[in-house]
Amino acid sequence: MTRVSSAPLLQCYPTIMPSLPMKEIRIPSQLDREERERRGFRPPKSLPTVLLRATYTALITGVISFFVLTAISIAALAVFGLVSNSTPNFPNAYKYVGAPGAVLVFVAGWIAAFVVFRREMRAP
Repeated sequence: MTRVSSAPLLQCYPTIMPSLPMKEIRIPSQLDREERERRGFRPPKSLPTVLLRATYTALITGVISFFVLTAISIAALAVFGLVSNSTPNFPNAYKYVGAPGAVLVFVAGWIAAFVVFRREMRAP
């Protein structure tokens, strides 16, 4: 069995495009950070800024979740009232579902936002 060399074959077909020189390698997190800065997003510079942003983000998510959870629970109470042929106590939707759910979402949202914004502050 004879071996055929591939060197003459490569010489017969020269490449049409020369190789492109690589300037630098940028990792995806660096590209994401550059894109955010280009769009106007600035990472927080200090810990009070992180706390303020985390509180603002958690407040917005808490308020939105209060209204969404309350609407869902009122709809569920209305369906329950139709099925059971009774008049449900609708303020219970605020008292037992909307308010506690919003508090839980606020606390979880604050912790998550603090971690995310703190990481952005530490990123080089």
